[in-house]
Amino acid sequence: MLLSFFKGRLYCNSICPVGAILSIFSRFSIFKIRIKKENCIQCGKCEIICKSGCIDYKNSFVDNARCVSCFNCISLCPNGSISLSKIPLYKKNKQSDSDNKSRDGAAISRLSFLAGIIFMPRLLSPEENGKKILYYQEPLKQKQYKRLQFSSPPGSVSIDLFNSRCTACSLCISACPTSVLQPAVMQYGLHGIMQPYMDFNAGFCNYDCTVCGDICPADAIQKHTLDDKRKIQTGKSVFIIENCVTYTNGTDCGACSEHCPTKAVHMVPFKKGLVIPEVNTEICTGCGACEFACPVRPLKAIYVDGNQKHLSAKLPEVKEKVTVKDSGFPF
Repeated sequence: MLLSFFKGRLYCNSICPVGAILSIFSRFSIFKIRIKKENCIQCGKCEIICKSGCIDYKNSFVDNARCVSCFNCISLCPNGSISLSKIPLYKKNKQSDSDNKSRDGAAISRLSFLAGIIFMPRLLSPEENGKKILYYQEPLKQKQYKRLQFSSPPGSVSIDLFNSRCTACSLCISACPTSVLQPAVMQYGLHGIMQPYMDFNAGFCNYDCTVCGDICPADAIQKHTLDDKRKIQTGKSVFIIENCVTYTNGTDCGACSEHCPTKAVHMVPFKKGLVIPEVNTEICTGCGACEFACPVRPLKAIYVDGNQKHLSAKLPEVKEKVTVKDSGFPF
């Protein structure tokens, strides 16, 4: 809508994948709009009124791959130098050759955009400046998985209750210090559009934070004390060993365990002196710190599956601190 308001048909002319496909068939069109260079007075009216931005009056060129055949240029031309004419199938001239060359350029740019969206994972090179990127993995070599449920904010009790109460005012989204709360598109379905959900690609839920519950005006996110909030389990972490770099590359990592506030994700012996993550779902709160920190792309080795109804997590065991006697040394 914003593109249409400020730039007219910018999306249709440059991005739309349907237009990219139609531009291929336009190469075989028999009738095309052409400018008679010998009759053109270079007034520029045709270029101004063209809704597709496909006319270059200075070079007497019309990009027929982008033309939508509105014929506004024909009706506006003061001396009839623009017309819809039949292009000979077997005769070539300078005008048609330049049309094909420029049309191919326009079509390629739009087709390249479409191809880039489809094949983007394949365009991410596993090498950068001659060095192999350690944490990159090709999508075909990764184990595929599907998140069953996205997580709603802690204090929302359940997703159904949250959807029924939330007004999508976005106050919690703007106040969230880690930006983990993001407006939903279809994460909750049609009934939950623009309601906040926890996006662990953008951030993670701070273990020592109750801001969203304090600011919610509709009681969709209930207020809790910090101690109670730490017990709320919005989801559970799921570890995919086949995607972990320790398993695939035989290298150390442990980023997920380092960022876990409850150590629900902890490291256990693996092989060749390496350690690998293991998840204790009883003390996991679903904060998403492990998923946010995981460096594996495009599919992460650990992710959080949300709870439809929030559960209560056990508090992690607090180990006794070891006191060391002062030896008198300043270090």
